[in-house]
Amino acid sequence: MVYRNGSMAVVEVGFDLQVTFHWNSQVQVTLPSIYWGAVCGLCGNYDGNVTDDRTMRGGGIASTYELLGASWQVGQTVECASTCEGPLCQGCSTSQMEVYQAQRYCGIITQYYGPFWACRTYTVPKPYLEDCLFDACQYKGYHGVICTAVAAYAVACQKAGVNIQAWRSSTFCPPSCPKNSNYKLCSVGCPVTCANLPLATQCHMNCTEGCQCEEGYLLSGDACVPGIQCGCSFSGRYYKLREVFYDAGQCQTKCQCGENGACVASGDPHYTTFDGRRFDFQGRCIYTLTKVCDNSTQLVPFAVEEENEPYGDGRVAVTRAVVLQVYGYIISIKQGMKWEVMVDKVRFPLPLFLDDGRITINQEGCNIIVQTDFGLKLLYDTQYYVEVDVPSSYKDSLCGLCGNYNGDSQDDFLLPNGQRTADVDVFGRAWVVNLPEVMCGGCGSQCPTCSIDKKALYGQLEFCGIINTTSGPFTTCHAVVPPENYVSNCIFDLCTVDGNRTTLCNSVQAYAIACQSAGVQINGWRNISLCRKCKKHGGGVHYLVLLTLPWSECVFCAFS
Repeated sequence: MVYRNGSMAVVEVGFDLQVTFHWNSQVQVTLPSIYWGAVCGLCGNYDGNVTDDRTMRGGGIASTYELLGASWQVGQTVECASTCEGPLCQGCSTSQMEVYQAQRYCGIITQYYGPFWACRTYTVPKPYLEDCLFDACQYKGYHGVICTAVAAYAVACQKAGVNIQAWRSSTFCPPSCPKNSNYKLCSVGCPVTCANLPLATQCHMNCTEGCQCEEGYLLSGDACVPGIQCGCSFSGRYYKLREVFYDAGQCQTKCQCGENGACVASGDPHYTTFDGRRFDFQGRCIYTLTKVCDNSTQLVPFAVEEENEPYGDGRVAVTRAVVLQVYGYIISIKQGMKWEVMVDKVRFPLPLFLDDGRITINQEGCNIIVQTDFGLKLLYDTQYYVEVDVPSSYKDSLCGLCGNYNGDSQDDFLLPNGQRTADVDVFGRAWVVNLPEVMCGGCGSQCPTCSIDKKALYGQLEFCGIINTTSGPFTTCHAVVPPENYVSNCIFDLCTVDGNRTTLCNSVQAYAIACQSAGVQINGWRNISLCRKCKKHGGGVHYLVLLTLPWSECVFCAFS
């Protein structure tokens, strides 16, 4: 597993090997005790005896560190040498280094009751101070080098679980962060990135100083971007949006990371294809949402199926389960599931990693999300909303209710035989799975209708109008995710169930999920009169606890 921890890159291997690199100068390797006396190299042999740590590759103890380094050299690079030559290699005298023991230089590391005072008994400061003095003297007091050396001690202290005090200021090592981020003395241990979206409960790393993306932004490489501007994953590697790269190995195929395609099924259900065509189909069977239909490509094949069940008065439907077939696994997410999924008919708790990490399954807020190493993302809120995101490499290679993803919404109603139809029922029935088409059409001429009065009522602010009001909680999202379709879906759904409040909450939540999935930060929309009331239980009352993450939200009720 590879991830970012503050300003460090972290590589973890399943047998408890951990390697961290600070990008500038510091590398740390952590080994489990089973490797006692079984390793060699510049880090020594890990046998508890420091006197034999200078053992060279061929045996014997090196008389100098230069000889030790030369014996463990594994490759040649341009202008690379095992010894230091030239005037810059002359060592500093003790008196020259003493200058940099002042608190305005390296002395802050050991400053009496200074920012690192609490750390001295957990991580010995002497080696870090000596490194800082050496570097500061070599570079004539250059502050960039001093800041790097002091930051190395700060990282070591925080890794040991010590709460250090603020040590940066406007005059000493001032922090510099990219756009849409801020410096934090104790930033999250595993920041949310476009390539990987871990929950805080998964992260076992202590907090560390560094730049942290503002709410509503995700880390894409070294930049903080809205979720809608995240890039692509290809062959297990992440690329920024619009980044150009070549296919691994042969360097013959030139690729560019384009914008992902998104298909949504929500409510009764209402569909929006990858190319943006909206339609309603109330079939009550299992249907192919999307799958790879072009077998001539080298794309990883997958299929997403949606099972619908009758809803309301039975003339409409709602999602009952979603199934993903990929890499030989059958992953099922059923309505009402929390923190678990079915894999090949076996129930597994979340989080879950399959096929050496090529498939990641987790719950974020109320949403269960499946992600693959090639950029496929399946989201289901286990109630009302399904979203499938695919990378641009799958353009013109898909089929199903989500369309063919070729940029033309007019030809989305393609049947399995390649012919077009203008009839929604014919289109929907054609993609039924393992049942006769005649049994699995929509409501046809029996579809419920909504009177003008009901449309006006349910379009008001206390109902669906909260979605598109210009002064409401979703204002910041309107330019990114147009609210009109979600409002009309909400009104239609309320009409079918005579204004049922649970349906209202699910409809508004569908727009909230769409906004947050696009990386938009929304304001709180649940209140004492809308989607917040909890049931009485015994003698007490359940009060709402609302968990809102930058990319998801969930509602829980708890005893007070």
